Amino acid sequence: MTPTLVLRLLCLCAGLGAYLCSSGLLRLNEVFFQPSAASPSDWNGQNPQRDNAHQTDAAYDRLVVVLIDALRADMVLGSAAMHGTTEGNEQQTKGELNAHMPFTSGLVTSGRALGYVAHASVPTVTMPRLKALVTGKAPAFIDILKNFNSAALDEDANLVSLLAASGKRIVFYGDDTWLKLFPETFKRSDGTSGFYTRDTVEVDDNVTRHLKEELDPTMQEEKSGDWDALVLHYLGLDHVGHLRGPRSPLMREKLEEMDDVVRLVVDSVRAQDAWRMEKDKAARPSLVLLCSDHGMSEVGNHGGATLEESSALLMFMRGDGKPMRSLDDISYKQKRSQVDLVPTISSLFGLSIPIYSSGLLLEDVVRASSGFALHPETYYLRALYRNFQQLYALAKIKFHASALVTFDKQYEIPLSKLSKVLEGDEHGISVDKQTAAAVLEACETLQAKVAQSDGSEYNSTAIFSGLVFIFFSGVATLAMLIITVKMEADDKVVQQGSHLHAVLGVGSILQIASLSSTFFALGNSHLWLDATTSVKASSTLSGRETQGLTGSTNATKAACLTIFTYQALRFAVYTVVVYFMRFHLFIWSVFAPKMLYEVAHLAVSLVLVALLAPATSNSERELNGPTKPRHMDYESTTTT
Repeated sequence: MTPTLVLRLLCLCAGLGAYLCSSGLLRLNEVFFQPSAASPSDWNGQNPQRDNAHQTDAAYDRLVVVLIDALRADMVLGSAAMHGTTEGNEQQTKGELNAHMPFTSGLVTSGRALGYVAHASVPTVTMPRLKALVTGKAPAFIDILKNFNSAALDEDANLVSLLAASGKRIVFYGDDTWLKLFPETFKRSDGTSGFYTRDTVEVDDNVTRHLKEELDPTMQEEKSGDWDALVLHYLGLDHVGHLRGPRSPLMREKLEEMDDVVRLVVDSVRAQDAWRMEKDKAARPSLVLLCSDHGMSEVGNHGGATLEESSALLMFMRGDGKPMRSLDDISYKQKRSQVDLVPTISSLFGLSIPIYSSGLLLEDVVRASSGFALHPETYYLRALYRNFQQLYALAKIKFHASALVTFDKQYEIPLSKLSKVLEGDEHGISVDKQTAAAVLEACETLQAKVAQSDGSEYNSTAIFSGLVFIFFSGVATLAMLIITVKMEADDKVVQQGSHLHAVLGVGSILQIASLSSTFFALGNSHLWLDATTSVKASSTLSGRETQGLTGSTNATKAACLTIFTYQALRFAVYTVVVYFMRFHLFIWSVFAPKMLYEVAHLAVSLVLVALLAPATSNSERELNGPTKPRHMDYESTTTT
């Protein structure tokens, strides 16, 4: 095996290592591979996406979504709810932000709405959180970059696509990220850019100006009756946070403005529902959802995993004005996961639950919406069992069947009992509380298990396997470099021109230092320059020119080995640093984009090294005789 072939194999080894490391940290593998969900099977061998035996009827006819970007949960529910205490954080309680949204917060305290502190996993930026809201799937590390260049969502299993496929006419106004994720999905739309952060007025006015037509209380406007789902995404509050922070006078004004918007939407939808249900006795009310994609820190930023940044809002209201809970009922769990929205909406609108959703339906919302059903308890249990089927199917995709053996034995009896009762139900059912509680516990267990492999987690096995490949190839290449330098030292020209070694050494050190100075920089653009300049400098300074790009000189090989060793070991060190700092905000905002650049940098360097590697080894040159340099050697020059 020739040294050139060995070098190229080591390039392949290092490339594999880089792929494993980036997949373990960034889930880069999901860009190329995605587990097929063509025919997942549930707990009893059926396909939960095709089996309609446990499908729920739609509790609502229309859906109105008001998404206020960066609306932190305490801005509506108060700091006590966000901190999970009865009295709240003493420092925060002094200036409760929900005092500036009296109408909205009053809907919760009066029982007309159910409000939740929705935990949003990192990265807490808009595009990844929107994907989580519609798919129920935690975002991948790599989604932080996609936030700046959103592309169409390639997964059909999301709420927007499912609503459209069911015949729902969807209208959208607001952040144009939705238009990039779902092109050609909306009946009509008007997008606004979310990156002009100094605009805190027009960006919201461009949404509100459409409400007069879309939410005409008298239903006289043509546009007020030709939609089934209306999505409004307000950006101004997020912009105010970035500019002035959550406790500035400008934020107070923006919260009051958003409170007026919520009042307008709720009152208009109630009037529309009254008009519709009077005209059609079979019509069902609308569901009004107030939510946010993420929260914000006390300085107005977001992206990390602090309580303030990850505390989003989910709030549900009936369009017909009926209460969502009794004032005496204060037992509902107010802290939930943001992805719990997906199975809840799917159940309330009679849709299939997206297969990759890791959400668990919100029991109190489903129960509060089941009044239309002949047997409300049946409605809830049917929705719960269908959620279990979907979570079990997802667990079978993510894990080996052996990982679920203990789970199957533990919950077999209550699950079998509920399944048989639901399949044979015609006149209502009677399931004891222990069985229902056991099924709910089974769903919670599956959700916790699935969440272990979702986007904010890391695959340590892949990371360390990749490091082994990179370190092995780097050390092996370093050994080859040492041997090559020793062989070059035996060359007569280099021996007598040893002063050129000093020039080459200093030049190499300076180049490596210049590259290292960009270690923490973003947007580097010298990928192609590093390798080519190294090869040319090494070959020229060592006193010989290469025979084309693949010239068979030790200088060329030494340059290739130097590039390879430096880039491989640099990437390995970078991976170790990122892994041990992976829970810090700095990782999401700086190191994630930078590491993707490092992957590309290493890949380009490896390709160039493989192409520029000498086609003939030094040993082969010795058999064929030394290659006469094009210039006069040192001895000839001195003789002359």
